[in-house]
Amino acid sequence: MRQSKTAIGKADSLCLSRPAISVLMAQKSFPKESIVSSSELNAVEHVFLIAGNLGLPGAPILNLALFYNPDDGSVSGEALITQSIAPPHGRVVIRPVSGPVHGLGIGGATRVFSLSGEYVVSVPPPAIGSYLAKFDATFVTDNNWSGHGSFSYGNQKIDNVPIKKRG
Repeated sequence: MRQSKTAIGKADSLCLSRPAISVLMAQKSFPKESIVSSSELNAVEHVFLIAGNLGLPGAPILNLALFYNPDDGSVSGEALITQSIAPPHGRVVIRPVSGPVHGLGIGGATRVFSLSGEYVVSVPPPAIGSYLAKFDATFVTDNNWSGHGSFSYGNQKIDNVPIKKRG
């Protein structure tokens, strides 16, 4: 299905009429320019990452579920920060998060990306209400999404932590 949509989009750019496109699709023969490359089929990558000092008890751990779009150099998705502390502060969900990705050529580092977002913080009783708190992160990674960086949420700042693919 993806190939057909891409082929139609490219066929439109070649000024083919809709009936001509239908004929080409039925014959499964497309102009050479409409052949879908593997990079077009995998334009957006789903990436699951984990950052933090995993061996340190009580350390905040950042889990990221992101979509990486190399065509426009962006990431977007959601973040979950977990920490072994008393509720409600042991679990922070931030959605959406998004930011730019830039290529690097420094040693093994091939990309740097940053994320930002906001999350709701409920004020504990006896006070009533909630407010929006900020989340920011910056990481430098290799092609396998392994590297290091920092993140902050609320009044917490976690510096120089490793990041890697989850799983």
